[in-house]
Amino acid sequence: DKVNRFDKRVLAWDGPPTECPTKDKLYLIVDCFARWRISDPLLYYNRLNDERSALSRLDDILGSETRTAVATHDLVEIIRVTKGRQPLRDTELEKTGTILPSNIPDIQLGRGEIEKKITERTRQKIADFGIELLDERFKRSKYNPAVAEKIIERMSSERH
Repeated sequence: DKVNRFDKRVLAWDGPPTECPTKDKLYLIVDCFARWRISDPLLYYNRLNDERSALSRLDDILGSETRTAVATHDLVEIIRVTKGRQPLRDTELEKTGTILPSNIPDIQLGRGEIEKKITERTRQKIADFGIELLDERFKRSKYNPAVAEKIIERMSSERH
């Protein structure tokens, strides 16, 4: 007889950086990580057999859910964390009586809520594999070079 041992500890998944289009048709490079654990060893063994298979399945499911979430939200939703952010620079300028035009758009959810949605959707899909997803986060979100150039141009035109 053969004994298969499975780790009870929290395990890491680190996804590859992926370029995704946002709802407002801008490209963003998103790099995610997640924490997971084996919740049902027998089901895990029957469905996946080993950690390499589990990581491959997580690549597919988390990658897909992340791309879907990015594609259904505007860039500002993915970058910003809080809804009611007042830039410090503008707050300080208001004290002096100088007000710069500010067109920071309001956001509905923010990055944290989008991450929670990805986690919830993924949990439903991976429960059948004996895996429990504990958390998923954006490690880094970086502008595509073309998008970064447009942002720099817009910032410099606003200053002049």
